[in-house]
Amino acid sequence: TYSEWQETYNGTDPARPDYGMTIQSFWLTPDEAKAIDESKFINNSSIVTIVTVKGTKFQEKFLFGGDMETAGWEALLKKPGFKEAVKDIDFFIVSHHGHMSGFSEALFAAMGKKPILNIVSIHLNDEHIDDRYRQEAYTTGTKIAGEDRRILTTRCDGTITIRVDDEGKFWVKLEH
Repeated sequence: TYSEWQETYNGTDPARPDYGMTIQSFWLTPDEAKAIDESKFINNSSIVTIVTVKGTKFQEKFLFGGDMETAGWEALLKKPGFKEAVKDIDFFIVSHHGHMSGFSEALFAAMGKKPILNIVSIHLNDEHIDDRYRQEAYTTGTKIAGEDRRILTTRCDGTITIRVDDEGKFWVKLEH
């Protein structure tokens, strides 16, 4: 029924509500990803999403990397608009569970500034997180519960919630 309605609908798109954020998505097609490395095309076909939460005084930008691998990041950096979109990322939800195969020096260079935090969704027994995500060269860090932190992981920190208030200021809550 929906498909039939969609074929005959000739109205305008309804106005989308303003949630106080913008969402941008970038990806490589499966063919583009296969041209880079056929054995890793599924990861490199991930949809990379940038969410910008705008406040009255500040804005916070989140980059969700999916399972993108290094070669995929480098290909995305050649796509129109992507370099501009990743400038000034505040929170990087890193790709490929923090593995070395998803780390990209070129991506961090394109960000222009270091993220406040790198956040990793990691499996309980996976010990392959790339140590560079913790290093000062790739994150500024912030205080959380009185402790200086540069990286958060779901394995060690549990549920990670980042709230952004109406002014655009953030705070982090961890639930073990």
